[in-house]
Amino acid sequence: MNRRVAVVVFALTSVAVLTPVAAIGTAHAHTATEFVAVPAGSEAVVKIEPTHGCGESPTVEVRVLAPVAEAAAVAVDGWESSAEPYAEDDTKTVLTWTGGVLPADTPGEFPVEFVVPDTVGELLLFPAVQTCENGEELAWIDGDPESEFPAPRLLVLDADAEPAATLDDVPADAPGRDLLTQVVDVDNPTASDPVASTLPATSAP
Repeated sequence: MNRRVAVVVFALTSVAVLTPVAAIGTAHAHTATEFVAVPAGSEAVVKIEPTHGCGESPTVEVRVLAPVAEAAAVAVDGWESSAEPYAEDDTKTVLTWTGGVLPADTPGEFPVEFVVPDTVGELLLFPAVQTCENGEELAWIDGDPESEFPAPRLLVLDADAEPAATLDDVPADAPGRDLLTQVVDVDNPTASDPVASTLPATSAP
């Protein structure tokens, strides 16, 4: 039995916000997180929350590349969810929600369930792509936390640690702490799809 359930929310928005992420140097960031670090071995629910579509066009697909095997796409009313091993790395999972329609002006919620890896100091990245009815995409896949479209990220803490809401809450000697502010490589969750190989986003959130 895992020690706790850590609920982490990633809100994808086009509005500058003051969030815990701002504490790690991204005051203009469009990816808001409830936590920046969570304990190893804990059960986690990550909620990807698009806050808008592509202009007036609604969202019709959400795809997330979870950095762990056996991650699950939680069922969302009106949507079909699936989880498949990532073709480039079977330690990752591609989670997809299709068949639904999220109006452009309505926030949505697409939860991902997984167990946090035991590798303390590992940086977990959750690149996400929204596809809209008009064919445009909003791609949150940038490895620069100060970019316009940063991929959501989490640091794995020691199993006995408490979840950290801001960088200041992460112990100064925590392995990997500096990764929260570094530019890193990010796998594209739709890279295996030639239609979507032109990411980053074709329209600005």
